[in-house]
Amino acid sequence: MNLLPFKLVLALSLVLLTLSGCHCAGGSQSGGGNHNVEVDEQPAQDLRARVAYLERHFKLDPNWFGETRSPRVAQEVARFQLRLTSAKFMVRHDPADHRFNLAYTPVSYLMPDSADWKHGILMLRVVPHQSTQVLDLVDFPERLAQREVEDYWGRFYNAAVQTREDLVNDYGRLALDLA
Repeated sequence: MNLLPFKLVLALSLVLLTLSGCHCAGGSQSGGGNHNVEVDEQPAQDLRARVAYLERHFKLDPNWFGETRSPRVAQEVARFQLRLTSAKFMVRHDPADHRFNLAYTPVSYLMPDSADWKHGILMLRVVPHQSTQVLDLVDFPERLAQREVEDYWGRFYNAAVQTREDLVNDYGRLALDLA
């Protein structure tokens, strides 16, 4: 498996997130499976529907994904992900709201408060001729060994076939801007 895109994304994410000064809301959020409980019921159900779709699509166990990141962290990661020329997206109907499309994209980012690398899936709502809306960011499980992280990240990356240019062609120039 060619890890060059993975390493490029890691290096760029490190530089960009280090410079951004982004921090997790509410202190440290490390620890496997501690989901963000500061969400009301409907957004939590929407998140579960989106994550369950990924788990079914990739034949993962239910509740395979780990932590859900705060909206601020998700926003910072999305801002840099949309700038990466190597970013790839898997666009599907949003399982929580079929009126919209959802772009799943694998991400790697550095948590500045702990200097821990995190890997996960960023979920973005894409609508023609509108700015992209950041919905959720879920991490891979903490229990994975580095080799497993690379394997899963590669699976997600290879399943994502649309590029930044494809998003612009399908949704307009605003697709690379965040709402």
